[in-house]
Amino acid sequence: MLKVIKEASTPVLEGEFRYTELAAYLKERRLPPVVWISEDGTRIVSRIRYDRATNSVVGFVLPFGDNGCPVELSFTATSEEVIRKYFKENARCCYAYVIMAQALSTADPPFCLAIFGSNHRFTSSQVTARWKLMTEEASKHGIRILGFPRC
Repeated sequence: MLKVIKEASTPVLEGEFRYTELAAYLKERRLPPVVWISEDGTRIVSRIRYDRATNSVVGFVLPFGDNGCPVELSFTATSEEVIRKYFKENARCCYAYVIMAQALSTADPPFCLAIFGSNHRFTSSQVTARWKLMTEEASKHGIRILGFPRC
């Protein structure tokens, strides 16, 4: 999966949902614009780093917006004082949470729709809100989400 992300034509930003890229992926492979969504977290070694491309600190748990999605670029590195505050007030990620879109084809690999650091602390209402927004946003790109995982 990391190979796919590294080879992406556009940079993958933490917490960004890539609907435009998903639509292009489906079109390029001549697949129907219908996908199944899967989500999972995998334990990672916690590491904080500076991302020069976005001038932000990566490795802290992104806060969730009212829509249940992580808020991108929440840790902008504006000053040394601000960065110190991030370390004091924010939790480090201990999971990489990945949202994948699988086309209705077993021959084609899934597409990484979003990836972000997590501590696996979120509510069912946040997940439901995120699924609702994902369905609406995918629809704007001509993509139908067939389903989501159920626990």
